[in-house]
Amino acid sequence: MNQQKEELFMLRHLEDLRNMSEQRYMVTYSDFLNLNDKNAFRSIGVSEDSYIAYGGYEFAERQVIGFLPDALFYENVSKEEVYAAFPICCMEILPKHPKYAETLTHRDVLGSLMNQGIERELLGDILVTEERILVFCKDQIADYLADSIHRIRHTDVICRQIPMEEVNYTPHFRLASAQIASNRLDAFIAEACHLSRQKAQDLVRGELVYVNGRVESRGTYALKPMDVLSIRGYGKLQFLSEEGLTKKGKQKITFQWYE
Repeated sequence: MNQQKEELFMLRHLEDLRNMSEQRYMVTYSDFLNLNDKNAFRSIGVSEDSYIAYGGYEFAERQVIGFLPDALFYENVSKEEVYAAFPICCMEILPKHPKYAETLTHRDVLGSLMNQGIERELLGDILVTEERILVFCKDQIADYLADSIHRIRHTDVICRQIPMEEVNYTPHFRLASAQIASNRLDAFIAEACHLSRQKAQDLVRGELVYVNGRVESRGTYALKPMDVLSIRGYGKLQFLSEEGLTKKGKQKITFQWYE
């Protein structure tokens, strides 16, 4: 019940932002939304021409919704200019003494941020790479993070804001191939995640599978090349291609996991 109330409150807030954008002829922005939030938002039938979703980089999962007045869509404003105006910053976190630094995880970083009293809605994606950690956030907390984050677990760190053009993030992938009886979503999930067909169907029916950012509750959904799947509890992957049939009539496929 509390979750339903929180979702209803979020949707009303988004509707208020949309109305404010039109009435005052100004761009309004939400906090960061996760996949569930974005799916709930789409379910209320808001025209996709009335907003832009952006999370600070091309592959962002957590995104801010920007509501633009109708008239702005007819002006000479590029999408890049619209993105640049979003109230999103990127914080870079580096070990102060790399030689003695621990290997930090997404959970370690998020836990440290939450311990500072930061609300999750003000934080976007957290990208942990071998070279550095990138944290996307609303611009209103950038200075606070820079002043507050000095240690994660037992590692002393430096936290600083970097220009968005310095992000240059490209995800790492792990390529895989498989054979499936048919190009159905549930069959693919079962093979890719090493699950029974029933367990895969339960994930789909339970609305725990997102295809290109939207909940997909049809196990019969036919995957298309470049479809991106997020499976709660299992990770994120991309369906790449069909490679023909085996002698036994199974479909050969390739896909890649985000790492």
